[in-house]
Amino acid sequence: MLMFPTDSEIITNKRYAEENAGLFGELAELSERKLVLDETDLAPAYPADVRFNCFEAGGRLFGLSSALSDKIICWASNRAMAMTDVRQGYAKCSACVVSHSAVITEDASIERAMKENGVDVSLVTKAQDKTSFTEVMSVVGGQRTFFTYAGASADFGVDDIDFKNMNAKILHLG
Repeated sequence: MLMFPTDSEIITNKRYAEENAGLFGELAELSERKLVLDETDLAPAYPADVRFNCFEAGGRLFGLSSALSDKIICWASNRAMAMTDVRQGYAKCSACVVSHSAVITEDASIERAMKENGVDVSLVTKAQDKTSFTEVMSVVGGQRTFFTYAGASADFGVDDIDFKNMNAKILHLG
């Protein structure tokens, strides 16, 4: 997670943007966002690798503030957006932002912080079973055999969806 997109900017590391100039030029042009560059050196080890790993929800910024880019902290401060510290440095990797006021996560500290700050986590359910997966075995010539474990997906059904309280135009199951 080496960039933090906002409504009007893409905040990223300067060296990373230079190494991927084509990508960032296209992103900035297509999204009509300004590129904001953080000049702090990146490092491959935690916590220096989570400088852009945060998310915005419910008018708050969720992440490990001690590790975040100063550019992101400044962006949030300029919008009077409060910072909510979570123990998970990989906050964005541990959350799926559904809307400005709803996030899906399996991380207990992020879930607790969102609940404490009025972010909707009401439609999140936790399964007791393991994640589903499919293994594919291929042989020369193209024949493939699929081995599937349904896992938690086997328990998920139409009764698990609260259609009355869902404000969505599209529901993707897959």
